[in-house]
Amino acid sequence: MKDYAAMAEIFGMLAIVVSLIFVGYEIRENTDETRAASRQSLATRAQDLALFTAQFGGGLRVLYNYEELTGPQQAAAEAWVPALIRNVEEAYLSYRDGRLDEEYWNTRAAVLDAVIGSEIGNFMYSEMKDGNQLAPDFVISMEEYMVAQ
Repeated sequence: MKDYAAMAEIFGMLAIVVSLIFVGYEIRENTDETRAASRQSLATRAQDLALFTAQFGGGLRVLYNYEELTGPQQAAAEAWVPALIRNVEEAYLSYRDGRLDEEYWNTRAAVLDAVIGSEIGNFMYSEMKDGNQLAPDFVISMEEYMVAQ
């Protein structure tokens, strides 16, 4: 009887180990899928921003020629820049929460760094930051990123 009890205990422990390995595998798969979904969501929003930008003949280059834009183009740029900043903020929050890898986050940070390098981009970022419209740790992260560049 003791032999059966010992064998049952061994099989029970093996079943627990196998189930823990399976759970670990499932968690890893779920994490990978979550990261992929976050990247896809951010890429879709970035594409939407790019399409909006194309409609007013803009892009990052127009930020450095803001004064040369027509009134409607300036208005479009003024709508586009905060949307772009929010897109990068969302990328940071996804990265912070482990839903986005560091490599992709760095591409978004580089875009915002280019935007902030323009007069209008810097003005709008500062307005959002000073108005407490951005997550504080996002602001800190961006300031650290810009210093490191």
